[in-house]
Amino acid sequence: MVILLLSLCVAFGAQKPAFSQVLSELESDTQSTKIDEESPPLVWFVHGMLVFIEINFNKELETLRKIYPDATEITLKKWPAPLGPGVTAEAHWNHSVKVAEAYSAELAREIADLPPEDRQRLVLVGHSLGGRIAIRALARASRDPDFRIRQLILAGTATDFDDPDIPDAVRTSQRTVYNLINEYDVMLAAYKIAEKHTALGTGCLYPMRPERFYEISLVDSVSHFGYDYLERLLSSIQADDFRNRTIIVPQDEITAHVSTHGNDFFWKTHDEFLGWTLQCHTITGEYRILNPEKVRRASGKMTYMMSAFLRVKQQLTHQYEFRLPSDSLILPTSEPIVQFDALGSAGWWCDLETVESWRFQKNYTTSQYRLLDPQNRRRAYGTEKCVREAFRRAVE
Repeated sequence: MVILLLSLCVAFGAQKPAFSQVLSELESDTQSTKIDEESPPLVWFVHGMLVFIEINFNKELETLRKIYPDATEITLKKWPAPLGPGVTAEAHWNHSVKVAEAYSAELAREIADLPPEDRQRLVLVGHSLGGRIAIRALARASRDPDFRIRQLILAGTATDFDDPDIPDAVRTSQRTVYNLINEYDVMLAAYKIAEKHTALGTGCLYPMRPERFYEISLVDSVSHFGYDYLERLLSSIQADDFRNRTIIVPQDEITAHVSTHGNDFFWKTHDEFLGWTLQCHTITGEYRILNPEKVRRASGKMTYMMSAFLRVKQQLTHQYEFRLPSDSLILPTSEPIVQFDALGSAGWWCDLETVESWRFQKNYTTSQYRLLDPQNRRRAYGTEKCVREAFRRAVE
């Protein structure tokens, strides 16, 4: 963590990096995962602490069956979360966290004891405090440099947004890790009050390559239910559209989105990028992030806001790359198609053929096919016959 913060201080120093420099530092999402299609996944779902609403678990498992239709097993990994609210909400939360931390060690041992072929096809899904359990378990297991599972999915995760175990857990996943978030989740707002820290379920502080770690945000919702998060992921997979409506900005303090017009006298711009600005208050030392409309999107301590602004830059850079003009090659397609960037979708597609950076792919969940061009844009989508013909015409 100290190394990360020091590197961020250098990156956000007085000398602002040129746009071309930012582009060169961010690796493009041009890799797809090649995994044996004959090896169906084994899915484990780790629930949160609200076990007294266990009826929701059936909805979450049903959604997971749609996301992983070829799974040989979809299992609810039950842990001994307290059954009732306890004497006080604070006491209930503290006891739940203690039990969850203990269970994570048990889960790590259970995963490690799987036969290697089963571990390689394991998909671990964690919701709320179950997401913390999943991260802890995989971070423990990552001490073995050869340890790998197939995929990690996090939904409304109740752990700190700068939890030091996050990068270690991400490294164990062969496919893209998806962090399903909701800035307005009412339970994660309570987490902020209880822990005096921001939850991962509202946005991760660490900037990571999007083909390794990608965030998808709920839209117009305050829900904390796991099935709402998983339905958002399912709809993204079915539409092959992983774009977020807005830029995701990790939060340090609970921040209202308010206009700052006429409120610039005591604020000095520390960095800016494509209309977004990182500012410092000349008296209090507080930092804030403003969008191009001068609306405050985040505020807090310097180190957190510097890292959050780097995440904003990362997203803006990918959006800018996609706006670059494409060629005029018209390809056949069996489905209506929008030529949008394939950013964030790598975890659900395998390459069947690749020629000169054109990629003919198949979706693990929907069994649909698509064609990506060298700029990672979707150029054809639909049946195997139609997309294969588009691939042949593109590379001939």
